[in-house]
Amino acid sequence: MRQKLFLLAFTCLLLSSCNNRPIIYEYNHVFITRVDKGSSIYFYYGKYEAGDYPSNCVHAYYHGFNSGIQAYLTFEKNGEVYLRNVMGYFDIIGKDQNIKIVHSDNTEFNPWFDSISNNYNNTIEISDALNIEKERNLTNHSKVKAIYP
Repeated sequence: MRQKLFLLAFTCLLLSSCNNRPIIYEYNHVFITRVDKGSSIYFYYGKYEAGDYPSNCVHAYYHGFNSGIQAYLTFEKNGEVYLRNVMGYFDIIGKDQNIKIVHSDNTEFNPWFDSISNNYNNTIEISDALNIEKERNLTNHSKVKAIYP
């Protein structure tokens, strides 16, 4: 019994530590690499493999049990990417950031959101809950390609 319990605990630890592979978002040959680490998510402009990340990034994080991360990445034709935060905290780390954070109140956010509702096109919704992220982007017809590990 003790060996089975140890084997079960070891297997759970092994499976939970294997999810260090990044998520890649791509639209019109522009890439954003996402790395999840606990209650933090790091966004890097470009396509990177695990562990090969630049110092410039956007750091998103949340605290507490009843919190999370929700945002929208919008890919522009000129290669710029805008991150509209809805829930969580977002900071830019480093200089010359190609990902721009858009802070808006409801009077600005709601009309923007209504304009893309059911037609995300060049926008993808980001969530710390990947099952919700996948479902909402499928429902709203996002054309941003997401490669999940």
